[in-house]
Amino acid sequence: MRRKNWACAGLYAGAAAFFFLAFLPRGAGGMGNSLVKLLFCLLGTAAVGAAGWLRVRLYPGLKRRVVRGSLWALFAVYLAFLGGLLFLDQSYGRGTGWLLGFRVANWRPFETIGFYLGRLPAGVAVVNLAGNLAAFAPMGLFLPLLFRKLDRWGWFLLAVGLSVALVELTQGATGLGACDVDDLILNLAGAAAIFGLCRLPPVKRGLARLGLREDL
Repeated sequence: MRRKNWACAGLYAGAAAFFFLAFLPRGAGGMGNSLVKLLFCLLGTAAVGAAGWLRVRLYPGLKRRVVRGSLWALFAVYLAFLGGLLFLDQSYGRGTGWLLGFRVANWRPFETIGFYLGRLPAGVAVVNLAGNLAAFAPMGLFLPLLFRKLDRWGWFLLAVGLSVALVELTQGATGLGACDVDDLILNLAGAAAIFGLCRLPPVKRGLARLGLREDL
């Protein structure tokens, strides 16, 4: 038992180390590549999941607390990563001064998407489109599981739509990003896709077996 407790503590320590390296500022020796940061976040997430699984095996009565605590911790890490990506990541021009906020804002739906598809190389277009779809996609998992009221299409779409709109307006007002209505469309579409996927009966049953849902 003691050995397993130490293994569990080691996994949590490893997760903390991965997250620390992922969020260490570039000026302090941190990584400049956002994809590498994402990899470290995924490794940290895997470590949290493994530690939670081991702790539940050791103490079955704590399952709900461990699962909810792990979910909240991962949601906080995701928000921190997303905030850095949207406002601070210099590899995407954040905080460098050349993204001119509302002066280069796009208010025409599908104009930027059309530019990506028609004017940019296929690889670049796919990266940009997929990145915008993926940015808010985890919301489709986290929000319904953490907030029961947001397990409904209407409330979920309203919450994510307002969140993305606030991000776009903040980027436009501060110049830390480019305000673009197509970002809202893509971000909302990615979140809605994961939300819909998680509502499929097999997926809901899988989440219930993991202790993430208790309404089945």
